[in-house]
Amino acid sequence: MSDLVKYAHRANILYEEFEKKYKDNNVDFFSCYENNFKDCGDCETTFEETFLKVLGKLHIKSDWNFMDCGCGLGFPMYLASKKFKKVYGVEIMPEILEKAKDNLNKMNVKNFEIINSDITNVAENILQEINVFYMFNPFVGNVFEKFISNVVRCLNSKKQNEVWLIYVNAVCEDIMLKYADVLPLQFCLHDFRKINFYRYKNTEK
Repeated sequence: MSDLVKYAHRANILYEEFEKKYKDNNVDFFSCYENNFKDCGDCETTFEETFLKVLGKLHIKSDWNFMDCGCGLGFPMYLASKKFKKVYGVEIMPEILEKAKDNLNKMNVKNFEIINSDITNVAENILQEINVFYMFNPFVGNVFEKFISNVVRCLNSKKQNEVWLIYVNAVCEDIMLKYADVLPLQFCLHDFRKINFYRYKNTEK
C-alpha cells in the first residue's frame, strides 16, 4: 500500500471515529473540521488529540481563562472548558455563533461566553482576563496586527502574571516578531500544522 493510500485510509478512519463520537450527541462540531481529516497528509493524530497535546504543554492554573479567537462551531472551546475556569469565543458570523452556542449547550458546557464581534473590537477588560489565546490562523494582515497590538496593550496593564498565545499555522510570524519583547516565541510543536507558543511573563509580580 502506498503512503498516499495509507494516509488517506487513516484519515477516513479518524474522521469516522470523530463523527460517531460527537454526532451521537446531535452536535455539529465535526463539519467544520472535516477537511482536517480528509486532507491530513501524513498526520497520525486527530485535531482533538493535537489540541489536548497543545494544552498539555502549559501548566494551566485553576483560575485561568481561555479565548478561541475565531471560534467557529466551538470545538476547541468544548475541549478547553474542562481545563479552564472560563472559556471565551469570538465569532463575527452570527449564524456560526448560534451553532456554537447550541453545540456547547448540548455538551453541557456551563463556563463559556461567545462574543459576536470583529476580533479587533473585543473589549480590553475581557482581553485582560485571558491567560491563553488560541488562534488557528483565523485572520491575517492588518486585522491580525491590530488584534495583537490590542493584546500587547492589555499585557502592559500587568493584570495577568502569565499569558500564552498559541498560534496554529502561523502565517503572520513576521508580525509576531515585532512584539517579541513582550510576547517572545518559546517553542514550536509540529503536528498536523506548525504550532507556535508565545509567552508573556510579568516579572514584577
